[in-house]
Amino acid sequence: MRFRGGTDPRQAADRLVAIGMEVVSSGAGSVIGNVSPEVLRMIGRETWVLAVEAPRTLRSLQGN
Repeated sequence: MRFRGGTDPRQAADRLVAIGMEVVSSGAGSVIGNVSPEVLRMIGRETWVLAVEAPRTLRSLQGN
């Protein structure tokens, strides 16, 4: 998931955990983790969330 500029990654990860996301990692501008459909709907209502992306496969990461 990517979030809007100015969002603190640590605060974003903490908020996502509070909503119910299993956060795997976070960095500048994004958080990676696992969510249920219900949690995904709640995350979509957060005003600081810019985009939610589906997981990429190993093949797409390698550019094949």
